Amino acid sequence: AAVYPEIFLLCFSESARHMPEKILITGAGGFLGSRLAARLARRGLNPRCLIKDRARDGALPKECEIVRGDILDEASLETALRGVTEVHHLAARLRPEGLLYRRKKAAENLIEINVSGTRTLARACLRTGVKRFIHYSSAAACGSGLNLREDSPPRPMTLYGRTKLESEN
Repeated sequence: AAVYPEIFLLCFSESARHMPEKILITGAGGFLGSRLAARLARRGLNPRCLIKDRARDGALPKECEIVRGDILDEASLETALRGVTEVHHLAARLRPEGLLYRRKKAAENLIEINVSGTRTLARACLRTGVKRFIHYSSAAACGSGLNLREDSPPRPMTLYGRTKLESEN
């Protein structure tokens, strides 16, 4: 069963005229990223997956090309983006690393990954000639509410939501 099929329909509802030569997925070791990688692999697109932590490799089909890297490291991004025409950016930090953390350090950690990492990746995509950059944000950037609409002003309620909103700009 597909998880969040609307995401995949949105990304792949175009006709065959848009068939990317090579796709890179950031955050491919995560919940949504691993499912996107599996779906692309089933379609024969064999995505390249940017993975920072080796422990996440097991979540990916064998058809995926795994590259080691970090969205904060421009050199690793240049390598990962070589020959890529389309990027699906799902890498994000939901909560700070570790069990004990200070509030200021937590904010810095989320901003660094969710905001700075997205900007670093977007700049690297421009430099390397990527044709399509798809940034996956989060409903947390909108805030809560039953009557949210496309034109509702965003009111994120969490630090994660605020960083995801900022990463959209």
